[in-house]
Amino acid sequence: MIRLFALSGAGYNVITAKDGSESIELVKEAVPDLIIMDLQMPKMSGFDAIEEIRKQYNSANLPIIVLSSERSKKEWTKALKVGANDFVPKPYDKTELFARINTNLKVADLTNRLGIKTQELFSKNELLEKEMKLAVKVQNTILPLSFQCQGLEIESFYRPLHSLSGDFFDAFEEKQKLTLMIGDVTGQGISAALIMFAAKSTLHSFGKADKSPTEIISLVNQLFYEMLKESGFSLSLVFIVINTEINELLFISAGHNPVVLFGRSGLRSIESTGPRLGLNLDATWAIEKRSFVPGDGIFLFTDGLIEATDGQENKFSIDRLLVELAKDIKPKKQISNAFNAVKHFCNDNFSDDITMLSIRRN
Repeated sequence: MIRLFALSGAGYNVITAKDGSESIELVKEAVPDLIIMDLQMPKMSGFDAIEEIRKQYNSANLPIIVLSSERSKKEWTKALKVGANDFVPKPYDKTELFARINTNLKVADLTNRLGIKTQELFSKNELLEKEMKLAVKVQNTILPLSFQCQGLEIESFYRPLHSLSGDFFDAFEEKQKLTLMIGDVTGQGISAALIMFAAKSTLHSFGKADKSPTEIISLVNQLFYEMLKESGFSLSLVFIVINTEINELLFISAGHNPVVLFGRSGLRSIESTGPRLGLNLDATWAIEKRSFVPGDGIFLFTDGLIEATDGQENKFSIDRLLVELAKDIKPKKQISNAFNAVKHFCNDNFSDDITMLSIRRN
């Protein structure tokens, strides 16, 4: 159970309910900014309580974070389907929980503001511009600034085409394993940015569960299929788990660009192991398993890099990228070589967001 003084001490005004039915009554009396809900409660379960609350308040305006010791994939999916925004497993880290609370509050506030201002678009462009700046700030807070992991050298590069981007990346350590991901939502702008946040947050939560990459990707696909069907949006993703203790690299590429492996034996690229997420409920993905010893590395990127074009509509291409990556195996230099080459190729006239990650085993 969350200690109330910890939340109150952080500046939150906390109201508690002893069960699911009481939480519904409290919401009717005064709508909160955010709800933290367990799944197992007396009288009414968290599932039923969330479902009842969602009849009146949507997930964009009233975020609900599930805080539960439940580990079942089916139960996680059910919680998200009935309307939960985020899932934090118990036992939880207080710093991470507070970060999730703050992020969900910021996104809800942003969504509410954008919803109001969009209706006044033609008469209040100046206000909309301010809201876009706020959206950019929110997006920047959820993308990691740097990575540190013992035994690994990690460099990242992020350049959105416009103020908001559908690209995302993340990395975290858990039980001697490093999990990394890079993704790209179809399209650009506010919708792509909001989907990006949902994808990153969901993958971060699921990635910390005791599940295989295949289970995680299947679960995320199921969730995003329900969310994105008939919307025209989808998500490409590379999901990676590195275990330096046993020198192992596991990854799944869901409709993403080729994954580039590099090391003493040279460079090689591997195509995606399954389709994009959110397109097919019954889709499956193969998992790639490779050795990952000192000197080995992996380079990941979004399609804005290789699809940049010159004046004759020629694309930069994976072949040109491999030439640049081969010049140096140090991650920082690889990223520098790749960006400078594509910038020169397209005369700094980019048409999409660009994100890169380079990881090398020391």
